[in-house]
Amino acid sequence: MSKKAFFIFILILLALFGVGYWYLFMRNSDTAPIITDGNSSDIFPFGEGTTGGNTNTDTGPIIATSTDTVIDLSGASESLIPRLRQLSTSPSAGIVAFDQASTTLVRFVDRATGHIYETKLDNSAITKISSVTIPKVYEAIWSSDGSRFLARYLRDDNETIRTFYAKIATTTRPEQALEGLFLDDGIREVTSVGTKIFSMNETSTGSQGILSNFDGSGRVSTFTSPFTGWLVTSANSTAVTLYSRPSGASLGSAYILDTKTGTYTKAGTDALGLIAHANADATKLIASSVSGNNISTTIQDLKKGTSAPVGISTLADKCTWSTKEKSVVYCAVPQSIPAGLYPDDWYKGKVSFNDGLWRIDTATGATDSVMTPELEAGVSMDIVNLSFDQAENALVFINKKDLTPWVFNLAE
Repeated sequence: MSKKAFFIFILILLALFGVGYWYLFMRNSDTAPIITDGNSSDIFPFGEGTTGGNTNTDTGPIIATSTDTVIDLSGASESLIPRLRQLSTSPSAGIVAFDQASTTLVRFVDRATGHIYETKLDNSAITKISSVTIPKVYEAIWSSDGSRFLARYLRDDNETIRTFYAKIATTTRPEQALEGLFLDDGIREVTSVGTKIFSMNETSTGSQGILSNFDGSGRVSTFTSPFTGWLVTSANSTAVTLYSRPSGASLGSAYILDTKTGTYTKAGTDALGLIAHANADATKLIASSVSGNNISTTIQDLKKGTSAPVGISTLADKCTWSTKEKSVVYCAVPQSIPAGLYPDDWYKGKVSFNDGLWRIDTATGATDSVMTPELEAGVSMDIVNLSFDQAENALVFINKKDLTPWVFNLAE
């Protein structure tokens, strides 16, 4: 072979190698899109991302990681699964972690379609377990065992809230894996309380709180108020926290309601922009309030009637209590808090935070950093809707910036 022919042969090999490299690696480089939704409403305060521009038309989940060079679709290699894992690049309406035998499972609802997906904490494979389409689900409220959920969305009038009860049936045909029915229209607030739900409806005379089964049966009125705008979060199987819709421009109040007896007691003191969540035995409250541009976060001992600041500053909506260690609360904490009216500007998406995850022991006062998303996954996050599985091996949440679902492995 002549020198000229040999030189041409080498150039051809280099060109082929370059094309092959691009095809195998560069075309699969994954950058999660930033997604917004055209329909926004203050009825669902976490219903839209806070940074945006691009629209993602692919509603199926994409397994993505910012730390692995290999994406394990089969689940055969557990060593490559990062502690902090994005489960889909598409927005999610709600996520839950729960335990079956010795396995921790995670399920989430796709926001655009209502399709349901499942994965294991120690396995990167993601399976679609329901193809039943429920378009534009703003909120999905799961039962603690992951077998049932409430899909909540707006009717065409963009005002009336519809709530669909869905049970995941045992079947070998995923497209038939949902059984369900519609609950009454207009349920303003709802939370899971053990095996039941507590919902808040607005009436001609104010508000009414209803305890019922997940499918809406067995309704019992346990709370009435001449005021509207109550928000509700679950403390345990018999107690919920009620607090007035928070605004930095008005005083708010909080109460602990016994859902069995209907009795309720004042929790803490009134404050501007008050958000409050009780722990698992309803003896302590994490509360946030505002003074000017400053967010104050305190722990209130409901038995002693005392209040003490904690070593972090965050909104109580970004916290979840441990049920195994009743004095421990996990919170997403902003690295910095820009000027604004809180929590109003954050709910409306005018302000976005870059959070780290912290563990606060209210018995000892210790505050410890658990995870920084930028270091774990190279992504900044505004974390909401935190919850544990029963064994507290996993912490699942939504990144409010793009509404994508994530799981953090606490067991490692």
